[in-house]
Amino acid sequence: MAFEACVPTYTNHIDVKPNSSIVKNIEIVHIKHFLVIGRGNMSSKLIMTNFYSALNKTVISKGGSSEFEFMNTSNEAQKSNYLDVEGKTYDGYLFLSPQDSSYIDFHKQKFVFVMPITPTVAVVGSGNGNAYENTFKTRLFNSEKKLIFSGDIYFHFDPTKERLYDEGVQNFIFEISRLNILLW
Repeated sequence: MAFEACVPTYTNHIDVKPNSSIVKNIEIVHIKHFLVIGRGNMSSKLIMTNFYSALNKTVISKGGSSEFEFMNTSNEAQKSNYLDVEGKTYDGYLFLSPQDSSYIDFHKQKFVFVMPITPTVAVVGSGNGNAYENTFKTRLFNSEKKLIFSGDIYFHFDPTKERLYDEGVQNFIFEISRLNILLW
């Protein structure tokens, strides 16, 4: 017997929404070597590390380079001045900060189904899987420490799906390129 209905209750996507107050640069801004700084809890670290890996892979393929630092939210000393990184210079600084302390849900209902057995009897069930949902405040500064991009990256996905990180990175690169910012 075939399923009569299978309804997804969860979508897999990573959206990027720029802040409307950021003005498009007149000239193209090239950021060839930048530092990505993330902060949050351990779930956030997992998401940011995977997002950064996909971002770094793309940046390297275009001839750029980047580094990643993660700062646990419990260390107040690390929060003080993110832009003062001693001994190193960068063309840009990308900050990722979660809006809340979401965690990875390993039992998220992903779909429900109805399978008829007889004309009056049906089996109803559901399927579960991994899920993560959070919004990361995202800010990009140039080497002069001037804000050149601000927005949100909205994660609503199964964090084990590697291709979704690649799609999220492509969305991010597309949005900043619309403001004449290139990460290579």
